[in-house]
Amino acid sequence: MHFNTITSTIALLAATVAGAPTLEENMSLIDLARRQTSNPCSQWTPQTRIVGDGSPKDKVLWKQVTGKIECGDTDTCSIQAGEYESWSIGADLGGGSTYITGGLSVQKTWETGTAWTCEEKEDNFTCLWVKIPHTEYEVQSGSYNSCGGFSGGKKYRISSPKSGGDEVHRCSSSDCRSEGAQYWE
Repeated sequence: MHFNTITSTIALLAATVAGAPTLEENMSLIDLARRQTSNPCSQWTPQTRIVGDGSPKDKVLWKQVTGKIECGDTDTCSIQAGEYESWSIGADLGGGSTYITGGLSVQKTWETGTAWTCEEKEDNFTCLWVKIPHTEYEVQSGSYNSCGGFSGGKKYRISSPKSGGDEVHRCSSSDCRSEGAQYWE
């Protein structure tokens, strides 16, 4: 009986040794674990930063906020904009970059709700434009980690609406395109 116990123990040890990973397999598993361990020096996060002070410049965006109305043979006609509408202006930087204000007084979204009326005489047309002051500034997309700091990539110029930028509404009878048309000045 004692002989059977020794034989069973030897067989069990042989099976255990046969199923154990080799030294090469152990090193491969250790290397895999090392690569999967959260190492702050290998974790890079996309980031966008202002370049210096941003070299800010003033710009103006003109946006047509009504359609075009033709007066025809009536004495006068008018067009009015007064619906509450939210406008958003931002930047698409691509590559996982994010929108930043760069510490400047800018905003991304606002809502309008005041009624503005443009009147015109017979055989003319009219529409309403809004002049929106902006600040243009320089940013740089890149990556950041706690060990290596910021690694800069491509530089961009972003134009953002100024906070409290004193928008101006203007009637036009010479430049009516379509609602939503816009251009920079």
